[in-house]
Amino acid sequence: MNELMDIQNYAQQIAEAIAAVLEIDVEIADKKLVRVAGTGIYRENVGRSMEHQGFIYQEVMRLGHEVVIDNPGKNMLCQLCEQKEHCPEKYEIVYPINVDSSAVGVIGLLCFDEERARIVRQNQESYLAFLGKMAETLALKIKEEDFLKGSCLLI
Repeated sequence: MNELMDIQNYAQQIAEAIAAVLEIDVEIADKKLVRVAGTGIYRENVGRSMEHQGFIYQEVMRLGHEVVIDNPGKNMLCQLCEQKEHCPEKYEIVYPINVDSSAVGVIGLLCFDEERARIVRQNQESYLAFLGKMAETLALKIKEEDFLKGSCLLI
């Protein structure tokens, strides 16, 4: 099966589109906690591991459903993070990217200012629904790539 890194360019395009429309930073990581795509401060770290700061992402993949962090740095999921005392995030929504009921990664919306956090908090259900659809889009792209590789092998 293909993985998120196999559709890295597509994932980056999705991240940039979301960031442009919602005016919020986006991060996509695979199941190994490697940053596959990112915007804003995360863009320069695409391809790098997040194993020392991806505790929320690990939990989302383990649970298989979204997590909202309205108090980054103070939430119990943040306690192992080395940045917990100086977390720059103000609000975070993380959604799993599931292929055939198995998490292959996550997509996160990250707020760094109180005003943006307030807007996302007030419209949380809409943001969750939208992020869920974007996670489905990424999962479908992975399945499409699997199908195309499989059909090429048959020729």
